[in-house]
Amino acid sequence: MPAAAPPSVTKLDHNPGQPSHQAGRDRAPDGTTPYRPTALSRQTGLITCLVIAGVVGVMVISGLIRANNRPDRFTQAQNDLTEALAQIPFSARLPAPEPAGSRLVGVIVQVPDDNRGPSVYAIETTYTLIGDTQGDNGSARYVRVWQTNDVYLRKRALDPLAEKPDPTEINNVTWFRRNGESLERQAGVSFTTRFTDGITMVVSGPDEDLVRSTINSLTERAAA
Repeated sequence: MPAAAPPSVTKLDHNPGQPSHQAGRDRAPDGTTPYRPTALSRQTGLITCLVIAGVVGVMVISGLIRANNRPDRFTQAQNDLTEALAQIPFSARLPAPEPAGSRLVGVIVQVPDDNRGPSVYAIETTYTLIGDTQGDNGSARYVRVWQTNDVYLRKRALDPLAEKPDPTEINNVTWFRRNGESLERQAGVSFTTRFTDGITMVVSGPDEDLVRSTINSLTERAAA
């Protein structure tokens, strides 16, 4: 009698008692299931990134446009001068034309305060020789024109005309020459006068010839 055939053995592709390889891939090393974003969340994130990139791009482009449209220092100085002349209540005396080879580069206005009084103004303009290298440490030479309608200045210790050293006649006006650009500084030279309308003026700089040529070209200029 032939021996009975051994029972057939069916090999299971998956053993429920053991974790599958796919399940292992779906889990992080610590056993947790990692987050898998949906298609909608991925699309939302992409849109958010594009919006942020667009906003940054607009800001960069706007900054470049403003930088390109910003006036150069000479144009800005002329704009500042126009505004200053509209502020001060007197006709400023300024070099016209500007000293040869120079350009206006700075304007400072002092307005009334508790110390100077309710109607005291001052304006300072600075002119620089373009391309010049003969100043200190190879810098460009310059000249400053400062003027004020402060009638109380003559009563103060810092009045530039408290002393009247070295009187010099320039354009039928008596100017007083002093070594140093101000009462505290010894470098350069300054010329000071007080006009008949009460305006006190100091013209100063490191180069005496430039200072004198500036005085020679002073012209009254009112606000436009």
